[in-house]
Amino acid sequence: MVACTHPTANLGDYPPYPANGKHNSWEGENRFMMEKMIDFANVKAGDNPILFAGDVNCSMANPANGVDADFAGNCRLWIDDGFASIKKGLDSRKQAIYSPSAPGNSGPHEAAY
Repeated sequence: MVACTHPTANLGDYPPYPANGKHNSWEGENRFMMEKMIDFANVKAGDNPILFAGDVNCSMANPANGVDADFAGNCRLWIDDGFASIKKGLDSRKQAIYSPSAPGNSGPHEAAY
């Protein structure tokens, strides 16, 4: 199964998260979307390989590369579900890739998987 993703980004305080928003914060909304994407992919793919591409709008801290954590717990969802970076090899049934050249993307997703 091949899928592409682009969940809610960390918009900080501008614009503020809507007072009537279902997920209490931009991070909560991002997490909800990621949980749904991961669940959907696992059900849809069954035992077939999964390739996820896109911008997951989160990062794990990687001081060596100057990357700060952003919604790191949400990135952890992918790792905990068994996803691995395509850069780490194609031996995993679940893959996630990113585009380091995408606007605003300095490659933090590499550190996430």
